[in-house]
Amino acid sequence: MKITKRITSHAFLAQLLFAVVSFILACSTASAQTADETKNAVRVMVAGGAAPDAWGLVLGVEYERYLGSGFALGLRPGWLTYGYDDGDYTEDGDGYGADVCARYYFKGQGMWGFYLGGAVGGWGTSWDWEEGTAKGSGDSFSINLQAEFGYRFLLANDRLSIAPAVVLGDYLAASSDDDAQFGFYAAFGLVFGYHF
Repeated sequence: MKITKRITSHAFLAQLLFAVVSFILACSTASAQTADETKNAVRVMVAGGAAPDAWGLVLGVEYERYLGSGFALGLRPGWLTYGYDDGDYTEDGDGYGADVCARYYFKGQGMWGFYLGGAVGGWGTSWDWEEGTAKGSGDSFSINLQAEFGYRFLLANDRLSIAPAVVLGDYLAASSDDDAQFGFYAAFGLVFGYHF
């Protein structure tokens, strides 16, 4: 399947992301706390990467809770789509999953500034493949291990944020009908958030 077909078939996810962004923008004018005092954040995430023979896109939402002393924990459900084509073998797939993430903010005064983080989660994918005249499909469940670094900029009275990030990870196949063409990845992400 082509990416446009996969994305349009997931219109409900786009509507969910639109609702979250609308909520963030509607709440952005109410601010009684500073960046140092906010303990919670809800965010919308877009991440993607490409190589000569592969591409991937992840859309997700995230809740993060600041624990103090620069440490935060979060939960991030999302949807991914990917494609692989080396000229002989083609594959495209999509699926859903969730990660538990931890971050350390070096300023130590809230969820802003430079950070390092990691995540672990589970992702299920369904995929179609073609090699010569052979075709097939499969389902996989993978463990996602991830490291990230980025910088969170605060906007609008410290209530909104934007964070560019670099993500490195690996999907470790836990179960599969066959070997899907995914594993190590590098991606660039952009995360928009509301802090409260």
